[in-house]
Amino acid sequence: MEGKKSFVLYCDMGATFDTLPDEIAGKLIKLLFDYVRDKNPEPGDLLLKVAFEPIKIQLKRDLEAWKGECERDSKYGKLGAEKRWGGHKKNSPPIIPIAKMADTVNDTVNDTVNEKKTAFIPPTLQETINYFIVKGFPKELAARAWESYDVAKWVDSHGNKIKNWKQKMLQVWMREENKGKEAEPTYRKPDRVL
Repeated sequence: MEGKKSFVLYCDMGATFDTLPDEIAGKLIKLLFDYVRDKNPEPGDLLLKVAFEPIKIQLKRDLEAWKGECERDSKYGKLGAEKRWGGHKKNSPPIIPIAKMADTVNDTVNDTVNEKKTAFIPPTLQETINYFIVKGFPKELAARAWESYDVAKWVDSHGNKIKNWKQKMLQVWMREENKGKEAEPTYRKPDRVL
């Protein structure tokens, strides 16, 4: 098993070792290691030969599979190198590996980013009305929008805290169908049930 440094001994083979007397099992394991180290051992005992043959066949199968994997990996490695280096020829000058291209870097970076998250400050009713008027929407709609968020402590209908009130007003309230219209009265629950 030249070039291979390990092998797999399957658990099913344990039954073979369990049925053999300890002396023969010891000889079998020595035979196994001699075989995988390419010493070409010959089992002298018929019982040892019979016990070793299925193990030997399995080791040969595993070796062939391993060689197939090595060939496949080599093939794909060559294809990857071809793709990466673009057909580098043997007689052309050597290409410097990417890791060796920049040996030293002496740049100093002194950029400091001072991004502080500011806490949300809700707008006043007058700020909201002014914003709606500038955008061409009625002040009644502004008052209705402001009141709905103020009552909800500036949390939207999905339970998310509002981070940018102008963006929320644009997305929810400032639609073309609301331009120039009077605001519809807000629904209020009656104080008493009749």
